[in-house]
Amino acid sequence: MSIFTPKLLAFYAISTVGAIALFVGITNYGEKNLKAAPLLVGTYRIEASNLHGCLKERSLLLSIQQSGVYMSGILDIEESTPSDLPTHKAETKSKPSLIGNWQNQQLTLAGTVTKIKECDAQMPIMLKAELVDKNLKGTIALSGETSNFTALRQEPRLKPTNSH
Repeated sequence: MSIFTPKLLAFYAISTVGAIALFVGITNYGEKNLKAAPLLVGTYRIEASNLHGCLKERSLLLSIQQSGVYMSGILDIEESTPSDLPTHKAETKSKPSLIGNWQNQQLTLAGTVTKIKECDAQMPIMLKAELVDKNLKGTIALSGETSNFTALRQEPRLKPTNSH
């Protein structure tokens, strides 16, 4: 009596083909429908001509940290240095005052303006933007007043190294 009966061989063949078909189907679905959030970590210089309230006529920087689709950020005033390189206080380890996420190809950050002295620390702010090339384009709402903005991604400054 052989242990390889036709029924047993058919069962193993059907099980193997079914497992492979299921694996291929799930893989194709994942490659087609599941997309990782783009890398948004960095500093962006905000360009807007009609900001309202305490942000009016300010040169602003938005610093974004990211964990998957979840975002946090700090809105701060840009400061000039003698070498005209962009710097801002948010480069230090500050607690983010804006939190949000990446959903439906759009970045949403909401919170308060805590880093700008001229603004009330409890003033609500919301940024909504889409990624266009490496820049952000969207709207900023401060206390209910909305303005359009473009945020240009800044290249990170490299610290000089001493070679001996």
